[in-house]
Amino acid sequence: ACRACDADCGPGEYQQIPGRYRMGCEETNAGSCAACADCGEGHFLSGCEALEPGGCNACRVCAAEEYETAQCGPSEDRKCNSCAGIAVCPESTFRVGCGGGSEGTCEACTMPGVSDYQVSACTTAANAVHGACGALTCPEEHFRRGCGDGAMGECVAASKPGADDYQTSALTLSEDREVAKCAELRCAAGKWRRGCGFGAEGECVACTLAGPAQYEASACGTDLDATVASCAVLAATCPAGEYRTGCGTGQAGSCVECSDTCPEGSFREGCGGVDPGKCTACQACAAGEYI
Repeated sequence: ACRACDADCGPGEYQQIPGRYRMGCEETNAGSCAACADCGEGHFLSGCEALEPGGCNACRVCAAEEYETAQCGPSEDRKCNSCAGIAVCPESTFRVGCGGGSEGTCEACTMPGVSDYQVSACTTAANAVHGACGALTCPEEHFRRGCGDGAMGECVAASKPGADDYQTSALTLSEDREVAKCAELRCAAGKWRRGCGFGAEGECVACTLAGPAQYEASACGTDLDATVASCAVLAATCPAGEYRTGCGTGQAGSCVECSDTCPEGSFREGCGGVDPGKCTACQACAAGEYI
């Protein structure tokens, strides 16, 4: 009786056994079962069955955007799927390294630091991107408030020192300037502060001192110099019949009545201003004259 050559090999029969094919079956020769080839690493065997020995094929290489779902085996090619269809990572994690056959790993999203702001959020496929607050700028006379821990903050107008304010700390990228009142500054005795205000601290300078013929019209204060004037100008304010005594070296003195006491035969002349006058001898009448 005749049998088909592609009948399965088996012990004592013309049967195929797994992993073998029938070789040399023709006419009255049943042939024999031979082992399918071992293709080795990086290859797989296909088509080895019945009367065909099949052939070795190079295993598929997953593309840059694919990961391996089934390994390349002795008789099966490698299977690859797109990374776009891979399972989503848990919350607060993202997938890194998927592609070229690898499915990658789920990594924890990077959290912003106290001095960082968020440029882009963490997604299932990419980590968050952060920038340094110090790299952000604001317009002139502004500073950035509230930047850090992921927030970008906002630009805020800086404080402006007034006419009686001086600056105690400078304006920075992230801090407003600090100001204080000029009145809080003190100078040593005999000095006053000049030029304080609109942010400037000014400087301590010596108070103006009145000279021997000057009086102090206004005292030296914390932020004002002394005002001095001539005693002669002040003496002019004394009423008629009076002169100013004690004026000079800062003192105003006072107005006193001109003295009318002079020795017999003399009289006072020149009293006024700062001059008490002097006693002058009376003129004697010449012969042939009378008073």
